[in-house]
Amino acid sequence: MRLGMACLVLLTSTALFALDEAEVTKLRDEATAIQTAWGAGKATPEEYAAGILKLEMALNMLEKAGDTNSTLCQDITSQYFWSKRFSNIYVMNALEALRKKGGVIPPTRFDKPKTAANPNDPNADPFAEQMDAKKAFEEAVAYAEKRKDDEMAVARRFFQMAGEWPGTDYGVKAMGLARDALLRYANKGGGQEKLPDTPEMEPIKRGDGLVEEGKFRDAFSVYQTALRQQESAVGYRHLGRAQFNFAQKTREEILAAWEELKPKMEEARKNAYVRNGKDRVFDPQNPTLLAAMAEQQRLVARVTEAKSTFAAAQRSFEAVLRLSPDRKDLEAAGYVALCLRGSERINDAKFNLQKFVKEYEPKSDYERILVEYGKIELEGLSARK
Repeated sequence: MRLGMACLVLLTSTALFALDEAEVTKLRDEATAIQTAWGAGKATPEEYAAGILKLEMALNMLEKAGDTNSTLCQDITSQYFWSKRFSNIYVMNALEALRKKGGVIPPTRFDKPKTAANPNDPNADPFAEQMDAKKAFEEAVAYAEKRKDDEMAVARRFFQMAGEWPGTDYGVKAMGLARDALLRYANKGGGQEKLPDTPEMEPIKRGDGLVEEGKFRDAFSVYQTALRQQESAVGYRHLGRAQFNFAQKTREEILAAWEELKPKMEEARKNAYVRNGKDRVFDPQNPTLLAAMAEQQRLVARVTEAKSTFAAAQRSFEAVLRLSPDRKDLEAAGYVALCLRGSERINDAKFNLQKFVKEYEPKSDYERILVEYGKIELEGLSARK
């Protein structure tokens, strides 16, 4: 009898918290429609707030059902993160009024504090935050695999992870993957009108195909040949994107290689001391040390190459601005600033990023993500001593 009652309680509990996936999906789709209208300037702050409220209702339903990691849940979580990031004071005031009116409580999962090491606690795990960030990163990677046909969704998700875990190794990795997805989205026509099927655009499309295959140097040549024949903002834009992506990837490869080389270099220096009677003498010709130093010089040469490519990308985006109406173009202006950051011209980068986020008003999700990317980079630069 007790077993039967226990089963009844279990069934009742399961039914009570069963997820109404259709209702959750409906709330998400309604919120998406409102956000699309907001992006096109066709929704009021009150309407946009109503869209955020729908996402909160959907997240609360997912939370009660114990769903914190499904593709649908991550869709809505990412959407919620960005809808709040894209809000203004009028939206947030309207949202607070709607919450009170409808009795909706913001999802509690976003209130949970992140694990942080306590420097005064000798028993604290110094890697706890990194491990939590690793778990969040792995969830974002799994989501990206399931949504690989939607580059903008993937970009939003990785940017979200980076924004929620700043200062961690995995946050940096997420930023790189977000940037890659954003550039893929742009090169597929998401960031602008699709390229027409004309003889002038054929080499640009061919260059884009080479970029997709990772053949960046070949793509540069194709773009540059097309631009020598006829200058165009489109051609310079695609060349700049490819140069920027190549420079970023080069920099990330250098950092990974340096992390691997650094302990080998230290070990080689330690073992380069030889016994000379009672003394230990440093041998600068130690073969292991020389090999490590040669590898270090190769990395330094690649750093110079990356900076040079960032500078080339900057010139390409400046050409876009030169050929654009009123010399204004949100994407080009944003990437000029980001290229200065990549070239390590820090003061120039800060000035241009501040100017960029102040002067440009985004009109699409692609442009909003670019502006937020600029803000994240500016925050990082401003935090530097």
